[in-house]
Amino acid sequence: MPQSIEQQKKQRRLVVKGAVAVGAFLVTAVGGFGVPAWREQVEAELQTDALFAQTLLETKPVAALTLAIAATGISEDKLGQVLPEVKASLAETVQVSRERHQFLGHQSIITSIALTPDGSKVISGSQDNTVRVWDLATGESLAVLEGHQAFVSSIVLTPDGSKIISGGWDNTVRVWDLATGESLAVLEGHQGVVISMALTPDGSKVVSGSRDNTVRVWDIATGESLAVLEGHQLWATSIALTPDGSKIISGGGDSTVRVWDVATGESLAVLEGHQDVVYSIALTPDGSKIISGSRDNTVRVWDIATGESLAVLEGHSNEVSSIAVTPDGSKIISGSDDHTLRVWDIATGESLAVLEGHEDLVTSIALTPNGSQVISGSFDSTMQVWDLATRESLAVLKGHNTVRSIALTPDGSKIISAGGDPTVRVWDLTTEDSLAILERHLTLDGSKVEAVTWQDWLEIGCDRLRLHSSWVRASLEPSPEEREITLEAIRTCERLIWSDTDIAQLRIQQGLAMAQAGDTDGAKKLWQQARRLDKAVYEQYEERLIN
Repeated sequence: MPQSIEQQKKQRRLVVKGAVAVGAFLVTAVGGFGVPAWREQVEAELQTDALFAQTLLETKPVAALTLAIAATGISEDKLGQVLPEVKASLAETVQVSRERHQFLGHQSIITSIALTPDGSKVISGSQDNTVRVWDLATGESLAVLEGHQAFVSSIVLTPDGSKIISGGWDNTVRVWDLATGESLAVLEGHQGVVISMALTPDGSKVVSGSRDNTVRVWDIATGESLAVLEGHQLWATSIALTPDGSKIISGGGDSTVRVWDVATGESLAVLEGHQDVVYSIALTPDGSKIISGSRDNTVRVWDIATGESLAVLEGHSNEVSSIAVTPDGSKIISGSDDHTLRVWDIATGESLAVLEGHEDLVTSIALTPNGSQVISGSFDSTMQVWDLATRESLAVLKGHNTVRSIALTPDGSKIISAGGDPTVRVWDLTTEDSLAILERHLTLDGSKVEAVTWQDWLEIGCDRLRLHSSWVRASLEPSPEEREITLEAIRTCERLIWSDTDIAQLRIQQGLAMAQAGDTDGAKKLWQQARRLDKAVYEQYEERLIN
């Protein structure tokens, strides 16, 4: 049977203790001069841990980094300094465990992601009120766009990739220059949170939907409000435009789907049939049909020319949160809070398949450019890749604590995902490897390593591990050998690096892991700790924790 990490450490330490005992005897025999025996033993054990952490890198990078952080804390605490061997181990484990590139920059949940048309840059919006621009090839943070006074809720890019449009909970829409990061315009007019946005195909206008029940059309070049579309009796939850850019389709909290003329702002049709909030809207590639998903558990197909309801697709047992249409316009994919995806024939309304595998609500769907595979994100912390022809799950991608949004590169080779943690992740669709976790800290090339202090390395390492799912679980296991190492690493990070906000986020994740294991009382205690540490962080998760 393979030895555990702790068993291997114990074997190494027996050798170390023997050597230290001999050394201590010799020091005493010659008159008591030299390094105190206790210090010599601590140093020897730390040097052993540092070396062992480096040997774990290839097979257990998270365990390696955890051990290096724990050794750093013990060294600082017991010796008043960090031994050179421990510093070197910490630096190496931080660099090697970067999962190729790291992009952890946001300080809160990421709400939306988008890719430039050439696939070279990722844009992310967050509940930390910022928009970030990342280089997909290097993982470098190119710009942090600050200006929103509340959560960023949605992001779109102009077709030429030159401008970013962001909508926020501060009731504004903002226009940014992608190349310079400059704020070009602040579009003010909404009296409520901006929930959804879409661009006309020529990139000249942006359409925004808000909790003030209106849809607005804006001129991107001038920032002028061209039209205020009033009609919804509750918030405008979702927006889409026809491929020719002539019509706006909006879904509302009033259970209706509305069709508007972009040029005049005229209401062309009110499509009634849903019995609850319309959450998602999609169009067939030819623009002839509207697909809507609702809290009433149904998907509806509408004829855009006549406003006629062509089909009511029933089968989901909970609300429909996301919809996609295959590139050939033949199939609809729907994701639901009932944990399933369904595949429908758009011509007949027939249910072709039920894709089961997620253990929590499905939040997002994306299709590969050729329409052969669908990627789904879920609150169960996973993404799944499905083959539409065979209806099989090809891969389960784990990394986030929850998955909230998904995008694919234009060539379909990479998946970009954002979750309920402050990370954007990049995945190789072919190999299923995690290529990157998009980081705000240091660019660590060889020329800069020596200039980085152990505190810098520790900060990066602690931030990297704070929301890592396997690390969170290891800290809660009742009796694994690695638990004490993990807890020592956590104590080190809490004492030397993390703010109350960071610790609150960790307590929430630990509580979620504990609740999943069946210990709800223990989970509640951790969540109350989080609430005392940072009430704002707790409130971001409160609805999910209550449920």
